[in-house]
Amino acid sequence: MKYIWFVIFTLSALTAFGQKSARVRQLEEQRKKALAEVEMTNQLLQETTQTAQNTLNRLNLLSQQILSRKKVISLLNQELGELDNQITASRREINKLEKELDGKRENYGKSMQSMYKRRSSQDKLLFILSADNFAQSMRRMRYLREYADWQKLQATEIIDKQTEITLKQKELEKTRSEKNALLGTRE
Repeated sequence: MKYIWFVIFTLSALTAFGQKSARVRQLEEQRKKALAEVEMTNQLLQETTQTAQNTLNRLNLLSQQILSRKKVISLLNQELGELDNQITASRREINKLEKELDGKRENYGKSMQSMYKRRSSQDKLLFILSADNFAQSMRRMRYLREYADWQKLQATEIIDKQTEITLKQKELEKTRSEKNALLGTRE
């Protein structure tokens, strides 16, 4: 049952962090619209002539272009802020997962040391045969089987945690590269 909850938690965490937040998508859309406005004003500027009316239109278009560029810069800054928040959350999640992984590794290491000390199959057989009655020997046999299953489960959980950490680190790198790309467009 614990394993099922762990798998459910892991899958939900991966899907939650695998998607961009709605706020970042909204900011990207607004930024694209603002960039389209800038392109449109550039086209309109090229079409104006040297008449007085056109000069006035050109001035208005330049003012509009300046406002559009300011809007683009503002949206880029907001987008960068959202990406910074995502990076911080990802770092916290990675640190948490690494601590869990360290704990699981430590527990697994202790259990493996314990099993190494008692590795002989004769020890297991003596443990089962030294029971007071048949029912107790069956319980001891079931205990040894469950303990072996638990160790396999611990090894699987360690591998799963390592995979999850790797995925989080890749997501963090992706977010960082998006941030760097945005910084490049801002300049």
